[in-house]
Amino acid sequence: MGKAQKTKKLDAEAGLKSSLREILEKRLDDMFSFQGSVLATSSPESIHDMRVAARRFRALMRIFQAAFPKKKLKDQNRHLSALLKLLGRVRDCDILIERLEADQSRMSPEEWLALEPLLDRQKNSRTLQLSILKNQLDELHSQRYHQQFREFLTESLS
Repeated sequence: MGKAQKTKKLDAEAGLKSSLREILEKRLDDMFSFQGSVLATSSPESIHDMRVAARRFRALMRIFQAAFPKKKLKDQNRHLSALLKLLGRVRDCDILIERLEADQSRMSPEEWLALEPLLDRQKNSRTLQLSILKNQLDELHSQRYHQQFREFLTESLS
């Protein structure tokens, strides 16, 4: 799993809003640092890493939600929630596929014959959910979501 990037030492004189903005920008950058890997390889590890980074970012945004204008925060969170939902759907498929494949060696041929259609459905579902996720990431990229969120943080925490 990809570790969160460390935030440089915060300046005690900088103030809370400036420090908070720096921390949130780092977590936002962490989340999007996995986008290239998700789009290029679609590996379960890259999906998991991006999901973990997105959940860390969302948790911080929830903790400090009072620092943001309510309506603007709601607009920004709508995209983040949609992204997390899609990452979760792909990750759920990955977990089930991994478990079924790991259990295959312990199954009798008859048991495997019964479960193989489930594995096939999960692989097809993953392909579909991954396609939707990639479309969402492409859309967020074309809308400059990463940059817009950074601007939102700057405007809100200046």
